[in-house]
Amino acid sequence: AVYDDNSILSDYVFSMDYKLPSIKEMTNFFKKHFHLPTIPGRKEWEENGKFSLGKIATHLWETVEVQARYISELDNRVITLEKALAQHR
Repeated sequence: AVYDDNSILSDYVFSMDYKLPSIKEMTNFFKKHFHLPTIPGRKEWEENGKFSLGKIATHLWETVEVQARYISELDNRVITLEKALAQHR
């Protein structure tokens, strides 16, 4: 087993202070930079050297939680659309 104490809990993603980019902003980011905003890209890897397993785990954890927020947002949109459709029938 490998132990790396550089992991940081990422529950801050669920704080109202966390700047969650819009889905469009996130899409534009990865189309331009070829990586997600929550995970460092190849350029940073090549410039700063390899990342510790703890830092990679932290970035992955943050990314999963950000994706959960996007899924929740999209689910709310779908529910709103379904209600609107039901009212028009």
